[in-house]
Amino acid sequence: MVHRTSPAFRWLIVLVALDVVAAIILRGASAFELVATGRGGSVAWVWTVGLSLIPVLAVAGWRVVGEQRQKSYDAERAVDELRSARDRFQQAFDNAPIGMVLVDMTGKFVEVNSTFCEMLGRSEDQLVGSTSEALTHPEDLGKSAEIISRASSGTLTSSHFEKRYRHADGSDVWVKGNVSVPRVTGDTPSYIVAQLEDVTQRRSAEHALAHERAFLEAVLEDLDTGVVACDADGTLTFFNQASREIHNLPEERIPAEKWAEHYDLHRIDGVTPLPVEEIPLFRALHGEVVHNAQIVISPTGGEPRSLVVNGR
Repeated sequence: MVHRTSPAFRWLIVLVALDVVAAIILRGASAFELVATGRGGSVAWVWTVGLSLIPVLAVAGWRVVGEQRQKSYDAERAVDELRSARDRFQQAFDNAPIGMVLVDMTGKFVEVNSTFCEMLGRSEDQLVGSTSEALTHPEDLGKSAEIISRASSGTLTSSHFEKRYRHADGSDVWVKGNVSVPRVTGDTPSYIVAQLEDVTQRRSAEHALAHERAFLEAVLEDLDTGVVACDADGTLTFFNQASREIHNLPEERIPAEKWAEHYDLHRIDGVTPLPVEEIPLFRALHGEVVHNAQIVISPTGGEPRSLVVNGR
C-alpha cells in the first residue's frame, strides 16, 4: 500500500487535486475507480473523472492494472436538482392559501407562512421562536401537548385536530390542522409540518345553529299541543312533553314500522291498528302535507283519545 510520507503518496495527492478540477470542468462525465501500481510495488485505488488520470498516472510511473468500475456522476446536477426541489417546496409553503408552519420538538415555530401570520394577526418575527402552546386557547392545550409528545416518542406519523389559537386582538381563531412528522430512516424526527385551515366561520355557524335548535326545542317542549318529529331515516328524534302525556310513554328513538304498536295508534274505530303508511308522521316524511288526519290512541289500560293531526 502507499505510505502517507512516500513520494508516491504525494504524487497521488497532486493527481487527485487535478482530477477534482477535471470533475468541475467535465460536468456530467462518468466516474471510475482504478487499481494502479507504482514503483516499488505500491498499490492504490484511484478515483477519476472520465479516465482523465490515466495518462497522468503513466507519466508519474503508475500503471493501471485493475478493472475500471463505472459510477454515475453528476455532482453539480444533483446539487441543482436539490436546490430546485427546495425552491419548489419553499414557494408552495410561502404561497399556500392555508397556514403552513414548521414546529420543532419543543413546540417552537421554526418557519411560518404569510397566511398563518394573517390568520393570527401577527408578524413572522413575532411568531418564529414563540411556542404553539403560548398562542393556544387554555382549554385546547392538551391537544398540542399530545401531538408534541407522540411526535417526540416516534409514535406519530400524521394526525388531524381542531383547536383554538389566540388572535392578536384577543379573539379565538378555530383551526383545522393536519400534521405530519418527516422522518429519515434511522433518524430521530426533528420537526413537525402542519397545515392549518381557518374554520372560525364554520364553527360559529355550527354554534349558532345549535343555539337555535335548543331554543326551538325549548319552545316546542312547552306547547300544550303534542309535537313529534323524525329524521330522514324515519327514526323519532323529538317527542315533547304534551306528546309524552298523551301516550303516557317516554320519548324513544324507534323506527317507523314500530310506531303504531309502540304508541297504540289506531284508525278512528279505535280497534284497527293504524297501518304504517297511514300514520300522519310517516306520510309527512314521504313528502305529503297532512291536514286534519283523524286517529285514535288506545293505550292498554287507558281511555281511548281521538286526535286530529297535521304534519309536513
